[in-house]
Amino acid sequence: MKKKHYVLMTVAMLVIMIGMAGKHYADNIIIWGGEDNISTINDNLDKLNTSLSTKDQQIAQLTTRTATNQTQLDQAIKDRDTYKQQADTLKSERDQLASDKTSLTAQLNGKDSELAAKQNEIQTKLAEIEQKNQEIQRLNTEMNAKVDAANQKVNELQATYDSLNTKLNQAMSDKTAVEAELATTKQKLTEATQENTNLRAYIDKLEKAKADVKTTADKSQQIVDQHK
Repeated sequence: MKKKHYVLMTVAMLVIMIGMAGKHYADNIIIWGGEDNISTINDNLDKLNTSLSTKDQQIAQLTTRTATNQTQLDQAIKDRDTYKQQADTLKSERDQLASDKTSLTAQLNGKDSELAAKQNEIQTKLAEIEQKNQEIQRLNTEMNAKVDAANQKVNELQATYDSLNTKLNQAMSDKTAVEAELATTKQKLTEATQENTNLRAYIDKLEKAKADVKTTADKSQQIVDQHK
């Protein structure tokens, strides 16, 4: 951006120098020679137009990447919420099993008369409950790990999304600045071109006047020579 600013400043200074130099040369009856400067200005305008096109392409690319990143971010948030829901369901099942275990343990302690008949059955159910509880604990640990991983992915995608938005905003700002500077430079070129046209007409008049004076001087000299 700084290089483009320096180019535009240089172009503006060239336009001012062309106007000042043109007037100086006209006052001293020197042939105008600013065509190379006009060509340089046109070349610089072409470069600015190319830079503007490049900015437009960068903005389009950043916009596409931002949209893709948003889709990934939305999917990651959806996955995270699904994992949380699964973890909550497993927790509810674990709590229910813990309640069942407490109830069965109470039955075991409260029914001494039925203890002999039902002890094996209850012990088997308690073993199954413990096994399921361990399985739920394992799944709950996995779900928590998945939720943590999903949160990390969401944070990474959010950071990428924010970075792309920052770059997009900067590219839009750069484009606006280049367009403003390009318009200013075109205006100055138009003014310099008009001044160049006026200067050329003035120089032509001076050249004609110079030729007329020389012709008159030659004729007067002839008359003097004839009457010597």
